[in-house]
Amino acid sequence: DMRFNFPPNLSAEECTLGEQCRKIHEEAGEVLEGLGMLEGGSKSDACEIAFLMEAIDVIQACEGLLRKFSPGLVHRAFLEVLKKCEKRGDYDA
Repeated sequence: DMRFNFPPNLSAEECTLGEQCRKIHEEAGEVLEGLGMLEGGSKSDACEIAFLMEAIDVIQACEGLLRKFSPGLVHRAFLEVLKKCEKRGDYDA
């Protein structure tokens, strides 16, 4: 059973699959912009929080995409990602 961090997002529910993919891309671009600020020396709490908020926006946008598919299909894909990452040695276990 897939667990989400956020409640369903009404905007994500109403948009097409392509629109939601573009939303993820937009949010990821904002993460990269924030990274530029951090790497440029802006290390204040406010800058770091703004950066983290953008990363969390990506997670929320991805959840909106995942909700467009059946929970069973999402769970199967999730398990495949776990297997792939384990084979690559991404996890310490």
